[in-house]
Amino acid sequence: MVSDPRRLRALKDIPQQNVRSDLHQHVFPVITALVAYSHKLTKSTQHILLQCLQIGLSGKRCRMCVVALSMAILEMQKVMVRVLPLLIPQLAKVSATISMAVPMLEFMSNLVRIPDLYMNFVEVQFRSVFVTVLPYTDPSKFTPYIVTLAHHILTLWFISCRASM
Repeated sequence: MVSDPRRLRALKDIPQQNVRSDLHQHVFPVITALVAYSHKLTKSTQHILLQCLQIGLSGKRCRMCVVALSMAILEMQKVMVRVLPLLIPQLAKVSATISMAVPMLEFMSNLVRIPDLYMNFVEVQFRSVFVTVLPYTDPSKFTPYIVTLAHHILTLWFISCRASM
């Protein structure tokens, strides 16, 4: 429903103006809550949830989607392994703002601590990780805590890179 406009048109008794943005405003909190119940969902449903969260990365609920993806790293590891190679470059496109700093750095910090999730990463994904985290090292834009956390995460990712890269 989040990604398919045909399903959106099939909804009944909804106002026709700003339907998609209004729907996203109400759907993403529900999807975020569903991540915690992943043990009750099938693998295909989990995959659909993650696809919806990926779509949300380009909207107003980006912060909520990154928080949900952080939970998904812990709750849906088998499905996340397949989704991460496409997700990581998308995260690099998210603007490095003060409001996005903590959720994004938490996501990257959680991810680097579970090597099974990124064992199949190639150079492109590792570069995207660095491109995502590097803007948060700007001390003129971010607090000392965020800058220090970003440096710490960069160090962990650098150590995690294979020597052949």
